[in-house]
Amino acid sequence: MDAVKKLYEVSAELLSLLEKGATSEERDEFIHQIEAYLEDREKLIKATQPPYTTEQKTIGMQLIEVNKKIDQKLTIFKNEIQSDLRKLQNNKVSQEKYHDPYQTDTISGLFYDKRK
Repeated sequence: MDAVKKLYEVSAELLSLLEKGATSEERDEFIHQIEAYLEDREKLIKATQPPYTTEQKTIGMQLIEVNKKIDQKLTIFKNEIQSDLRKLQNNKVSQEKYHDPYQTDTISGLFYDKRK
């Protein structure tokens, strides 16, 4: 099979996977699947060599559109992960403050004596 067609098929499969999404419990497996598709795409991109036929050029134009959608979906997925990490970090800090409320230095209640 032609490398350009195969690249388009793998990209379309990746896009459909990204559109399905994953729950937070399935996220690790989801990320592994995405990485596998991205590795396949990388190999296929390296395998494509010019000159291109007119059919390959039209597939290439469609591939550009699919790549834009993939980029958008990956950006959204990355932002979701970053948001979850921030929530987890904030939750961790809140739990630490709950268990030892006097551990942190507070500025309120400090008195600065300017006399010597």
